[in-house]
Amino acid sequence: MYVEDGLSLERIADDLGVNRSTLGRWAADDGWDDARRQYRQDSRSIRAGTLAARKKLAQAIAQNPDPQLIYAFCRLEAVAMRDREFEIKHPEAKDERKNMLKKMTKEDLVAMIEERIYGL
Repeated sequence: MYVEDGLSLERIADDLGVNRSTLGRWAADDGWDDARRQYRQDSRSIRAGTLAARKKLAQAIAQNPDPQLIYAFCRLEAVAMRDREFEIKHPEAKDERKNMLKKMTKEDLVAMIEERIYGL
């Protein structure tokens, strides 16, 4: 919840009925912040690779409309569409994101801005 969903410790504590300080201790003991940073970095890398693959396939299709290339492109587009649909269906994730932004380190903010600018 903390690492993959990006939920705050406060939200998780409320949802699970666990004391906030207990959850914070677990997070510190088990390195949740490092795991969250690694997860975000990996996610950016995956998105960058997916975007590059989509672009490369689109260019290849423009040169040679091979049905296998078209199929691969459509499958990648379906994944991208599902991700976008999730964002639309779960607007509360935006509120969590706003709270997360307030707590982000400078390094994380720079990485996020680069992601937005370069589309990674």
